[in-house]
Parts: sequence; C-alpha cells; structure tokens
Amino acid sequence: MKSAFLILILSLFSASAFAQVKIKNGDAVVTVDGNGNTLVKTKDAKVVTRQGQTLVTTKKVVVKKADVKKYRKHKKVRCSKNQTIELKGVKITSKVAILAKGNCEITIRDSKIIGFKTAIRAQGNADVKIINSMIIGKKVALKIRDNATVEKKNSTVKGKVVKSDNASYIGETEKNH
Repeated sequence: MKSAFLILILSLFSASAFAQVKIKNGDAVVTVDGNGNTLVKTKDAKVVTRQGQTLVTTKKVVVKKADVKKYRKHKKVRCSKNQTIELKGVKITSKVAILAKGNCEITIRDSKIIGFKTAIRAQGNADVKIINSMIIGKKVALKIRDNATVEKKNSTVKGKVVKSDNASYIGETEKNH
C-alpha cells in the first residue's frame, strides 16, 4: 500500500514524462495520464480529477450524523441597562452562559448556548430572541423572571424552563424538547 502511494505521488509530480501510469492495489486502480488527470476506481466508487476539478460517483452512500454547524467560541455574555446585543454563529459554554437584565435586548441566531447551571437567565425588562439555535441547560435552560420576555423561533431548548412573576416565554411550542 505504501509503495503504491509513493508511486502515485511520484507519478503526479512527473506525470508529463509518462503517457500513462496505472497502479493496481487490491480492487483499487489508479490511473494518471500525461496531462495530470487522475482516475481512481474501486468496486464501490470512482473519482476523476481533471483540470483542477474532482467528480466522485459511488454505488453506496454512507452519511454519518454529524454536527455540521461550525460555531465561533464566545465568552459568557452579560447584558444590562439599555444595551442591544446580537450573537450569530457562536458557542457559549459557562455556568450561566447569558445573563440579560434591565432593558437589555439580545438576539441569538444560529448559535449553541450551554449552561452548566443555567443557559439563559432573563430578568427585569429584558427581551431575548432565540432564532435557529440550540439552548442546553444542565440544570435550567431558561430562567425568566420579573417582566422579561424570551421568544423562541425554530430552536431547540433542552432543560427546564422556569418562569416567575410576569415573565413570558413565547415559542412555537412551550414544551421542552
């Protein structure tokens, strides 16, 4: 296998010196022509590289479940008074990941918020909008009190939702997921 790989590498660098190089290894066949075009064939797949473009065809497609979203790490957020904060594409992991109080307005979009104690705590007259995000609270996902409002759209909340006083939680469903 290593010798076939080395021959392939050498042939790619010196492909113009050969009319065609063909390497067989088990059920795989690698062909490199004099123009640097590469063809790799196995019983289940074919890969063609020509002029910097690659085409892959397969008989079987295996897709593994994965978290394809890439988040930027962000420190915990504290919002107070009349601040307005927008968070997009971030991952926050902390004891209390987001604290919104006073007349604070926070919009969380395309993000993942994880709280070891509480993911988001909203109090006072805070207004929190959660859009296309995941909120995970190990103990409490959302703690909403006083006159604070939390609105959820196309998002998942995992953990308890605790409301008190005149707090409101608005979402497509108010059940935890």
